[in-house]
Amino acid sequence: MIGFLGVSKAILNHVIFCHQEESNWPLSEGKALKQRFDEIFAATRYIKALEEIRKKRNEMTGEIKIYQTQVDSLVNNKRKAEEFQRDLESNESRLSACRDSIQELERKLQPISEKLLDIKAKQDKIGNLQGQLDKSLELIKKYEKDERDLRKSIGDSLFEGSKEDLEEEMQNFNAFVSQKRKKLEKLQQEMSNLQKKYQNDQKLKAKLLEELGKLKSENERFKQNVSLRDSKLRVLRKKLGLGDLGFDEDEPLEDSQVQNVMRNLRQRNSATQSEFQNCKLKHESNENRLQNLIQSTCMEKAQKQMQLSNNNQQMAKNKTTLRNINDELNRLDSLANLQDTVEKELQEHEEELKNVENSINVDDLRQNLSSKQRKREEYEQQLTALNQEMNTLQKESKIRHEIDLVNKDINTKQEAIDKVNSRNKDTLLHLLGQLPEQGVCDKVTTLVNNLNKKVDELNKSLEKERSNLSSLKTTEKFHSNQLAAKKELLVSNQNKIFDVCGSQNFEYSCDTLKTTIKGLQDEKGALTGSLYLFNKYIEKLKKPRPCCPLCSRSFQQVNEAQALISELQKKLQTVPSALEEKTKLITEKEKLLNKMVELKPVKEAISTLLEKEIPELEHKLEAATEDISKSSAKISETEEVLDNIYSDMKTASALLPDLYLLDQNQNEMKALERRLSKLKMQIGGKDISRNFQQVTEEQNALQAQIKILNRDIEKIQQKINNHIEEVQQLKGRINDLKSEKNKMCSDMQKKSTLIEQSENITKENAGLVEATKEIKAEIAKLEVKIKELNKEKENATKSKESELEKLTTKIREEERETESIEKISHEIEQYVLANKEAELVEHEERIEKITSQIESKREELSSMSKTEKELHQDINSQELKFRNLEDNRKLIEIIELISQMNSECQKLKDKIGGYDIRSLHSDLERLNQEAKRITRERDEASIRETEFKVKIRECRKQLQDEMFKDAEKKHKDKCIELRTTQLACDDLNKYYVALNKAIMNYHQLKMKEINKIIKDLWIRTYAGNDIDYIEIQSDEDGDRGIEKTRRTFNYRVVMFKGDTPTDMRGRCSAGQKVLASLIIRLALAETFCLNCGILALDEPTTNLDRENISKLARALVDIVQSRSEQRNFQLIIITHDEDFIELLGRSETVDYFYKVSKDNNAHSKISKLYISDIP
Repeated sequence: MIGFLGVSKAILNHVIFCHQEESNWPLSEGKALKQRFDEIFAATRYIKALEEIRKKRNEMTGEIKIYQTQVDSLVNNKRKAEEFQRDLESNESRLSACRDSIQELERKLQPISEKLLDIKAKQDKIGNLQGQLDKSLELIKKYEKDERDLRKSIGDSLFEGSKEDLEEEMQNFNAFVSQKRKKLEKLQQEMSNLQKKYQNDQKLKAKLLEELGKLKSENERFKQNVSLRDSKLRVLRKKLGLGDLGFDEDEPLEDSQVQNVMRNLRQRNSATQSEFQNCKLKHESNENRLQNLIQSTCMEKAQKQMQLSNNNQQMAKNKTTLRNINDELNRLDSLANLQDTVEKELQEHEEELKNVENSINVDDLRQNLSSKQRKREEYEQQLTALNQEMNTLQKESKIRHEIDLVNKDINTKQEAIDKVNSRNKDTLLHLLGQLPEQGVCDKVTTLVNNLNKKVDELNKSLEKERSNLSSLKTTEKFHSNQLAAKKELLVSNQNKIFDVCGSQNFEYSCDTLKTTIKGLQDEKGALTGSLYLFNKYIEKLKKPRPCCPLCSRSFQQVNEAQALISELQKKLQTVPSALEEKTKLITEKEKLLNKMVELKPVKEAISTLLEKEIPELEHKLEAATEDISKSSAKISETEEVLDNIYSDMKTASALLPDLYLLDQNQNEMKALERRLSKLKMQIGGKDISRNFQQVTEEQNALQAQIKILNRDIEKIQQKINNHIEEVQQLKGRINDLKSEKNKMCSDMQKKSTLIEQSENITKENAGLVEATKEIKAEIAKLEVKIKELNKEKENATKSKESELEKLTTKIREEERETESIEKISHEIEQYVLANKEAELVEHEERIEKITSQIESKREELSSMSKTEKELHQDINSQELKFRNLEDNRKLIEIIELISQMNSECQKLKDKIGGYDIRSLHSDLERLNQEAKRITRERDEASIRETEFKVKIRECRKQLQDEMFKDAEKKHKDKCIELRTTQLACDDLNKYYVALNKAIMNYHQLKMKEINKIIKDLWIRTYAGNDIDYIEIQSDEDGDRGIEKTRRTFNYRVVMFKGDTPTDMRGRCSAGQKVLASLIIRLALAETFCLNCGILALDEPTTNLDRENISKLARALVDIVQSRSEQRNFQLIIITHDEDFIELLGRSETVDYFYKVSKDNNAHSKISKLYISDIP
């Protein structure tokens, strides 16, 4: 809103819109006058801007001093970083040369290593050949032993011919045995086919018997269904009163009789259902009639309830309106008390305003403000002293910085020495037995060379022992393979025996099996004989007048012979299956016996393996294993010694870089201590404990205190401003209370209208109450009628449900009986249609036929079994002869293999003799010496490489230190930051001077313009001659120095008589005071309200005499005429002086005005009156 008006809030409050009670503020006491003029000129904002510029400039000045110190320190860091960089580049070039030397030595070492590998490969080849020779000799011994064993096993059956003759003999024998086996296989195939047919017939017979049982069960079910259907039909016909069927109850019914009864039952069911439908229609008609009566009565009741609801709603609405009217009347009744409350609150706020104005002594706050400003100046002086101390430190900064660096280097070296000592203390004690203070690196180097010599000696001994161990392992492996093969053969033979005999003794199992076969054959003979005897007995018993077949005793009764025949036939039925079972068992036992006969040589071989061959091989294997254990223990012991030496060598070699760095750090630390003593002498022995950091921290602490004081100063200033704002808020609240008081007066005039409305609504409600009572009585009658109708309908429904339930039960029973009979009849029809009777007879005939076929096949199988047994025995006797021929062939093959192995051994001996073993050993010794020399040179170069790496790492570590890392960039950035801060500080000085000068010029210009207007208006308006003119004088408070934080002006209104100025406050009359205040406000409006053409004057003629009123009117007319060209100019005058209005109306600028008056009802009324109507 203020932005749209184009003027500040102070101009609106103090110039444009100013209440009559505050219209004389230009002649108030100095403090209030200064505050208003400062608000009009917006002095506080400009002063704050100057203060912020000054604070920022002081902060930058302190930062410039700190930056200068930091730049000097960064110069030294940059110089030191450049030295580290040069050392890094030098060491990197030397490291590169060292690496080239190592690569050259490795190139020389490579061909020597290849030659050593070649000699090693030849030695391994000789070892392999020797191992093969030893293995072949062992195999020859083993084959010779096998030859002796076979000759002993063959005995007198040794074949005299050649190997080819033996092969021909074995082929002829195989052809004979093969012919026998083919015949056996053919017989077994025929038996298998016949056995399958026999089993198929058995299965078919079992299946036919199963189907026969099922058909008999279905026949029995058919007979039961016919009987059940007939009995149900007879019972149901009597139950329903249809009469008797007129035939024997034990005989089954015919189909025509059954259909006749079922037709009568269905007709009876249809009649019952028709009765059910008629009963249902009769009751539903009665229910519909009652329901229509109930619905019409309910509709009538609903209409009455709607009328009742409308009446209730209207009464509720009237009550709400009446309650609102009563509330409003009560509120109006309480307005009298509320007016007193508002009047009281108005007085309280006016009193509070006075208390607030007196609550804070602004002068005391200003004194406190001045005290804090002085304290801030003291801190600034201390900060200047610290800056001087910083300058002194900067002069000695180079030497002090170098001392810090030397101290840091000494600490770093000491830490490195302590770190190496603590890390390697235990290792050095282990290697040297003590901790030498000097020459540790040389002693460890000597130790490494001695350990190298010892390693060479142990390697020679170890190589010789490993060759011996390889030979022993070859022998052990050969014996181990032989033993495994023998054990595998033993297990295989034992498994063959176990598969046949199980856990029993072999000889005992053979005897037991023979006894069992003999017993089974006797049982089979007995069964065959019983078959013949029983058939003979049955033939005798079937003759006329039979007698007992054993004792020839006659039977007393005929049925006794028939019972005996039946018993014998039952026994005969079990004989074939028992005979078949015995035959099968005999065949199985004979097969098992044949297998056991074949396993007799296997049993003998098991005894030979357990008693002789395996124990001998185990003894040889134990001896070889013991020799290997001794050799392995010796090798392990030597290797353990070598491992310890290698570990010591590796540990010592790993220590060399650290030990070299230790010696270097000790020497450098002594040099640094000498350098530190010289530097301390250069600064004359001053205290060096106070450094840049400490001084900087004190500077920062003082700057922080200054910032705290600045915040306190701002808080005090804010407190003053808050006090002024609180006073303005209280004044606003007082104006609101005055407006509320006027509003209460107008509300009191509504009371009579509200009373009349209340009476009308009360009468309307009384009529509605009577109508409601009548409607409720009618509704009660209708509810009684509805209850009676509902009860009558409920009774009719119960009667309907009872009759229908009885008929439904009767229908369900008839339908259930009919469905049951129809289901049974359906099953009977299905049985007859399927022709199950003929199928039953057919199955009985097929069973008799298949039984005869099974008997014939059983006899044929028995005959084939005897022939199979004879063939098995013949084949088993031929296999013993064939096994003897195979042993002769193995003997011939072993003799040939021994000859071949002897030839291979001779070839291996020739190959081993082709190598010059002595020359290989001399070349190996020479090449090892050369490789050790080159390796030693390479290790020395590697140590130098490690030293250079340590130096490079140290240089890089220094360059990565926070002090030297990016030292050049930090120096450059800090110089840029210093220069930019200096330029910014210079710019702030210029801004401060320019803004301060602009404020002063603006104030002088405006005051000059205001005083000119005031003087002109006073001369034109004031009618007396005791005051020539008046003006506002502004005296600047304080110096004009550039460091002054606040520039304030003290204002006063003075009157001139001649050239003598006099303070107008307290020395002028009331009229002069009003006129002066009015002229000053007009002058301020002319100066500051160019963008807002509004000016409001409240009772401007108060305390003015007639002459001054006349001149004031002329002056206002002149102002209006001079600003008539301004489109939005408005002059608002509030006055009770009709003469003043008449004077203004005489000009051509005013045509009419608005008059506010009271009518007969004490209401305010605005009237538009024309100047021409004034008499």
